Amino acid sequence: MTGSRIPDGNVTFLFTDMCGSTRMANALGDVYFERQVKTPHRDLLLNAVQDQQGHVLQDTGDGIFAVFHHPHQGLAAAVAIQKGLRDNPILVQIHNEKTGLEENKKIAVRIGIHRAEHHLVPTLHGETL
Repeated sequence: MTGSRIPDGNVTFLFTDMCGSTRMANALGDVYFERQVKTPHRDLLLNAVQDQQGHVLQDTGDGIFAVFHHPHQGLAAAVAIQKGLRDNPILVQIHNEKTGLEENKKIAVRIGIHRAEHHLVPTLHGETL
């Protein structure tokens, strides 16, 4: 979210990770993976966080680390991500070594939520966790 401060004090953290992303990127090639998988995945994550007034602290490439003022915001973002993947799945075509056939697979995303005390520490380069 832009234009507002990162929450401080008791906050809710949300972590996501795309399952098998390294293997997928190697199998599909960087250009296809970036355009057809990572970009729509990242858009879904960012929209879910922004819709709940959250802040992305780090984009890991195949996931995010975000923070929210309230637990219900982090939970609502997680649910929105899962519903988004259910309603508009991101499909990748993977070669099945056992059958020798190409298969369409939906990407899967792990999501973790944690509530904790958080304080920003001033540094020469700005604030940090």
